[in-house]
Amino acid sequence: METVRAALFQPKDSASKVCFASEATVVGIAPYAQVDYYTPVPIVASPSDKTEKAPELAKWMQTVLDTWKTHEFGEKVNGPIQALASDGDSTYYATKHIICMAKKVDKDSPLGKILLFLFGLNCWTSTCDPKHIFKCFATLLRSVTGIMLDDNNILPDHIIEHLTELPNMIVEKAYQLLDPVDKQNVPKAVTLLQSVLQLKNLPPSLNPTVNTK
Repeated sequence: METVRAALFQPKDSASKVCFASEATVVGIAPYAQVDYYTPVPIVASPSDKTEKAPELAKWMQTVLDTWKTHEFGEKVNGPIQALASDGDSTYYATKHIICMAKKVDKDSPLGKILLFLFGLNCWTSTCDPKHIFKCFATLLRSVTGIMLDDNNILPDHIIEHLTELPNMIVEKAYQLLDPVDKQNVPKAVTLLQSVLQLKNLPPSLNPTVNTK
């Protein structure tokens, strides 16, 4: 507060400057576990005049992450930070890139031994915002050009045909899950991926693009 007061009385040509905040970057903590409540708890509010750049934002965000690890009511009580999510602000996306792309997955770690066989995967990539990853996977499944699995071009119609084999999955619901219009619907994207995962419990088809029934 004293620094702000002193800056207010500096000459106009002084290097010191005080800005009015138009927005605030708020850091909130929310649980991943299944609990009876889901209320993000704000722990930091940083006023901004929208001139803050990603390196400066990354610096104090890293301080927040480091403090969470060592604070008595942080990681020790509530568990580690698993992911960083945002509302899509471009500066914050660049900040997440700085923070989360700082370390490559160790190829000798349990995760690294799995990822090592996924040719073409960028092992510097870190999942910062799971809901956007889910939406990307769902968008791929809904693509009119389909996705390639070996020599098979799997189209949305093929996926719909298989989804209707699941219990309680009617054709109308399957079409809704594969509807490419509602790309931002996270619950629908998650439901689609969960439904596709259930296909592994069905008898295998001769070809993923053919329904053998």
